[in-house]
Amino acid sequence: MRRVSSSFQKFHLERHPRCIWDAVSIYNGESINRSQLIGRYCGYSLPPDVISSGSSVVVKFVSDAIETSEGFVASYVSVYGTSASPSSLVVGFLIREPFTQLPSSHPNFSAFESSSITLQLPRSKISVYTIYRPPSSSPLSKPNSVFLEYFQSFLSLAATTPHEFIITGDFNTRLDNPVDHLTSQFLSLLSSFNLTQRVNCPTHNKRHILDFVITSCDCSLAPSLFIPLLSIRSFLCFTTLSINPSPLPPPTLHSFRLFHRVNIGSFLTD
Repeated sequence: MRRVSSSFQKFHLERHPRCIWDAVSIYNGESINRSQLIGRYCGYSLPPDVISSGSSVVVKFVSDAIETSEGFVASYVSVYGTSASPSSLVVGFLIREPFTQLPSSHPNFSAFESSSITLQLPRSKISVYTIYRPPSSSPLSKPNSVFLEYFQSFLSLAATTPHEFIITGDFNTRLDNPVDHLTSQFLSLLSSFNLTQRVNCPTHNKRHILDFVITSCDCSLAPSLFIPLLSIRSFLCFTTLSINPSPLPPPTLHSFRLFHRVNIGSFLTD
């Protein structure tokens, strides 16, 4: 089973015996559930490395406005058992507004790994779907035709999300060659669901586009992408989203009359 290994390279947060001020919490699974808490950390000592019991973790960082510290640097890698896998995918969120994580579920697909999270913001919702397709060198990799078949099934569910959504992840499918047959099929599949792929620059040190950010063609998220060129195999991809509040329902008009002003005789013969 694929797991997530978390480690901290730098850690400097406001200290408290019960970490009730600034703190980093790590949870097993895809939701913030106290029973799945792996650890809650604060202070100036590096927390221990932790490995999740499943294929997903939630990392929650809480900070108050009292004391400013240097913060933390953490890394997350995908592992099988307790050994790090050379291919991994990590998706993180920085959310400005208060939010509540809503329950979400989706079927499993044998051609790729997927996860989803739905956030309730003060006046809107957003769902984020994450995809990881193993590279062709992996024993878990499926043929392109199988991948496209399962991905179409996935899109038939994701594209009907009734609020804003985004699909992102490492697809290990090169989109930098528009004449490639798989590229053509993949883009045509997106178009059939009124979706578009937003990344248009390399995300890999061999100048390939392997990591995608997919939204509806008419979404209001206005994604802005920034991909710093780093000396690593796969680059980081930062996406800034502008989430507009959901429109308020139209006002409802209610009329009433004081009871003592009703003409009972006219009312009975009406």
